[in-house]
Amino acid sequence: MGGSAGVNVSENVERLQVRPAEAGDLDELLAVLDRSFSWPRPPCLDFRRMLPHLLHPGRVGDHLVGLDHGRIVAVVGVYPSDLAIDGVLVRGAAIGQVATLPEFRGRGHMQTLLAAATNRMARQGLELAWLTGDRRRYGVHGWALGGCSVQYTIDAKSLPTPPDPTTVERMALDELVATLVGHSETLRCGPRWTDHELALLARAHGYGGVRRAAAWVIHAGRGDQVAFAEGDLDELGRIFAHLITRTPVRPGQAPQLIIECADAPSSLSRAGMAFHCSVLRRPSCLWRIGELFGLLGKAAAMAAPRIGPGADSLALINTDTGEAATLECRAGRILVHSGADALATTLATTTRGLSELCFGQGPIEHSLPTLAPDSPIRQVLPIRAHFGGLFRF
Repeated sequence: MGGSAGVNVSENVERLQVRPAEAGDLDELLAVLDRSFSWPRPPCLDFRRMLPHLLHPGRVGDHLVGLDHGRIVAVVGVYPSDLAIDGVLVRGAAIGQVATLPEFRGRGHMQTLLAAATNRMARQGLELAWLTGDRRRYGVHGWALGGCSVQYTIDAKSLPTPPDPTTVERMALDELVATLVGHSETLRCGPRWTDHELALLARAHGYGGVRRAAAWVIHAGRGDQVAFAEGDLDELGRIFAHLITRTPVRPGQAPQLIIECADAPSSLSRAGMAFHCSVLRRPSCLWRIGELFGLLGKAAAMAAPRIGPGADSLALINTDTGEAATLECRAGRILVHSGADALATTLATTTRGLSELCFGQGPIEHSLPTLAPDSPIRQVLPIRAHFGGLFRF
């Protein structure tokens, strides 16, 4: 898997030429996004304002553009980012801004751009990619709905009595940004946007923050979407009680707070478990495997603390790319080998099939019907990936 983001990708389908975006393309690229996602209405979206952390001159080369007679008519963003999953950093990319101008739709331009995007991922040796969208639309390109996010709903009945408002301090924007930057570096599950990009994101979307004693909460939306928190459980409960009294609601509705987080231990998930009135586990977005050997190695590192006794081995073969790797569990250890071990249970399937196995939420027996109930492979796959919606891409 060689190459770099600077490698030119050129392809013609109905006169569409695909290449990496250049510095002088940014304004035209933004105009295509604004118009494509506003259609059929007049342009009413402003992507420069919505996604300033991704649509700035320093990241313009992270986009591929499709040109028809020199005019940009289609776009896709491939945003490299390390992603923490269970404390292990995985080399990945968020895929976003998949757009074609209305009058150029129906010509296969999206398929062409996504093929170029996955080629770029392969050249960069990325281990996974994620996006939001319709699984039927993106499944043919290898993406599968999966990962796991937990949504806790909290109402006032679940919380302690609100504290004296004078004991709750509102964070200034600079303090909020510094807190968010420092916290993101410690997250066991989440992306690693740069400090500058996190600052742009927080400012653009009006994130708010409050603290009481040594506990703090960062929220978004109307103040009802809790995104990040740290501190003593009792203090977090009091902060939630403070926030819920200030949450605007429609007539006849009771105020609520919504927490979205990874299905993993953290101050935020502990607070969600302690105070929720309802809980929903759901896939976080669409996921796609990248470099197979590397991804399985990271999955093994994630599972290592919980692997138990027993022995089993699984060889995976990607029939789309010819990649093969073997996962071997024995005596409480996990090993990953390049190539398919002839003695292992073997699954040869497409990129999409492997994405379903590695990230899907359905029973693993859908992909591996003969897997033993006590197989340690169950501790490795599927991967509990999470991408919080407030990071935006």
